[in-house]
Parts: sequence; C-alpha cells; structure tokens
Amino acid sequence: MTQRFRFLPVATIAGLLVISAATTFAQSQAPTADAGARERLALEAAFNRADANGDGKLSREEAGHLPAIALRFDDLDTNKDGFLSMEEFNAILSTPAG
Repeated sequence: MTQRFRFLPVATIAGLLVISAATTFAQSQAPTADAGARERLALEAAFNRADANGDGKLSREEAGHLPAIALRFDDLDTNKDGFLSMEEFNAILSTPAG
C-alpha cells in the first residue's frame, strides 16, 4: 500500500505539468486569433469606407482609393465581374502579394 502512494505525487505532478502546458498553449494561441479578428475587422472597415455608393462591392474606381488593393484588383477579382465582393476583398488575408 505504501508503494501505491509513492507514485501518487509523481502522477499529480505529471498531471499538473500537462494542464500547465495546455493552458500555456491555449494562451499563446489567443493573441493570434485576436490579431486575425482585428485584421478582418480592419479590412471590412476599409472596404466599407471605399464602397462610396454603398452597393456592397468595390468597383475598380472605388478600389483605386486603396493603392495596395488597386494593384491587385485583377487577382482579387476571382469571378472576373469587374467588382470586388467582401469575400474577394477578404482574400487578401490569405493571398500573398506579388
């Protein structure tokens, strides 16, 4: 019976280490998620400011107010309709410039 209790502290310490590691990992991931959400909100705000006529899409002329977008307009306009939807615009988060 003494043998069984000798392993209890080791198991407890191991369990605490696992919990601590999991907590640290979760906390280290949170800023990344928050940063992604902030980027998306900033992009949506920029889109809405550039959408002068409020039709929910950017024409080439409206996109001209955002030089980085204007340079990539044709690449971002994936359906080639001459406008950028919010979805196409948000693709800038996952599309490398170049």
